[in-house]
Amino acid sequence: MKQVVMLFCVSAMAALVGCAPSRHSGVDPTFQPYLDEFTRDMVVYNAKGAVDVGIQFGDISAVAQVPNGEYKAFCGAGTGQVTVDRVIWAQMSELDRKMTIYHELGHCVLRRGEHNNTEKPSMFGARSPIPVSIMNHIPPVSSDMSAAIEGPSVYEKELLAELFSINGNPAN
Repeated sequence: MKQVVMLFCVSAMAALVGCAPSRHSGVDPTFQPYLDEFTRDMVVYNAKGAVDVGIQFGDISAVAQVPNGEYKAFCGAGTGQVTVDRVIWAQMSELDRKMTIYHELGHCVLRRGEHNNTEKPSMFGARSPIPVSIMNHIPPVSSDMSAAIEGPSVYEKELLAELFSINGNPAN
């Protein structure tokens, strides 16, 4: 009985100090700067969530049923693993990469679902209207940023504030 209690205590302590085995395959160095920035933004916006994720290049069709091959990346439910399509990644702008990773981390870390029903008009639009959430099923892209009436930097700040908010209300 004493050994069972001791084993339980050691297991509980290992889980508390982070010695428990990870659920994912780690972070490819390509994605570490995005994960670091996301983690800093969580602090800025006072968001809650456990940043225990892996981000790797891989075959999305092997981890998700992808309609028409339209996904750039995918967060496996309950796995904490983000898989990114290498070919599509290579064709993306820096801002598109950030929006894609933030979208997937919105699912994996913040436990946010898709948010497709709220949009706003663009100034001269690449896509009109443009999304007001990074959690839109098609995340905002560079052309949306330049089309935003208030300008790209304000639009990006609005998107980040919405992403890290609780039920649409900024977490103060």
